[in-house]
Amino acid sequence: MERGYVKLWRSIDQNELLDNDNNALVVFIRILTDANRLTGTYTTGRNKFAAVCNLKPTTLYGVLKRLESSSIIRLQSDRNSTTITICNWWKYQQDTDKKSSPARSSDDTIQEKKEKENIDTKVS
Repeated sequence: MERGYVKLWRSIDQNELLDNDNNALVVFIRILTDANRLTGTYTTGRNKFAAVCNLKPTTLYGVLKRLESSSIIRLQSDRNSTTITICNWWKYQQDTDKKSSPARSSDDTIQEKKEKENIDTKVS
C-alpha cells in the first residue's frame, strides 16, 4: 500500500490550540498520517488510538473533543469505534501537479550551478 505524503506547513503554529497544546498537536499529526488518503477519515477505537499516541483514553478523549470544537476534525462515534474526519483534508494532501509544488530554494540552485561548473571545468 502506497502511503504517500501529507503537507504540514508552518502556519500550523497560527492555530492557538495546536500551538499551545502538545497533546493536540501529536494527536492531530497522528491522525493526518494514519487517515485514509482518499477520504481523510480514520476509524479506530479510543483505547487502541490512545495506546498508539501513548496517552490515557480519557486524555485522548479530551484532546479529540478540543480538536473537534476548534473545527479541525469531526467525530462520529458508535458503540465500537470512532470515525475521525479531518476538516479541509485537501489542504494536507501532496500536490499532484508539479507546477504547484513549492519552489526550490536559491541555495540549492546555487549549489547545483557550482557542481555543474566543476563538471564543465573537469571536462574541458
